[in-house]
Amino acid sequence: MSWFDITPGKVFVSYTEIDRGKLYLFDNNLSSIDTITIDHNAPENPAPYMMVDPFDYSFQNGSERRLLFSSYMSDTIWDISNGRKNVGYILNLGDKLLPEKYRYSRFKGDFDRFQKVAAPYQKVKLMDTPSCLFIFQKGWTEQELNSIYIHDTAENTTHKYETPYIFDDLVGKRNLVPRYSSDNCIIATITPIELKEELKNKGIKFKSGENAPSPLWIEQMEKVKEDDNQILVLIPVRNKR
Repeated sequence: MSWFDITPGKVFVSYTEIDRGKLYLFDNNLSSIDTITIDHNAPENPAPYMMVDPFDYSFQNGSERRLLFSSYMSDTIWDISNGRKNVGYILNLGDKLLPEKYRYSRFKGDFDRFQKVAAPYQKVKLMDTPSCLFIFQKGWTEQELNSIYIHDTAENTTHKYETPYIFDDLVGKRNLVPRYSSDNCIIATITPIELKEELKNKGIKFKSGENAPSPLWIEQMEKVKEDDNQILVLIPVRNKR
């Protein structure tokens, strides 16, 4: 249960067998409920190698209304909110979709060879809110996002931003990478001890001026300890309707 998400109906969805194309469903007592075959082309007995990409920790994210999922091996984004596989969105990645023959499990642990053949292909993750659909894109061999698309559902328009983050222009002045969505917010996370160290170094470098760290941030972070929980950054999405 190292990788999982929770449906709006409070069903746990485990991704630990995604290399076999399976999703396992559990109730809140962690008793098995069902299995969803998300990828019929996945090998039944794949090689014992798995590539871990932080982008995959939440393979997809819906909202409080639904849970979306993709293994990045198909143009289809599945809606698995009710414990069944329904079509959520269909993308048109064309020649940017990783071919099935280039699955990492096909390379028997040869990471360098996989890196070479997978470099041209893209992963896409969605986060939907009532007013906007956020589409985050990165390469299979890249560490950071290369593009963010924002689709306005009311106006039916889509804008592309070639950037790996959303910029916080308020107190924090940080580059935020969204991880989840909830209702009409998207959510980023910050590791407190890393932020504390960053503010300390920034304060030494910039004593004053617009680049100096906010005194409010410094005061809030004074008591942070190494094992403190992640900071959740809630980013409300403007609803033009």
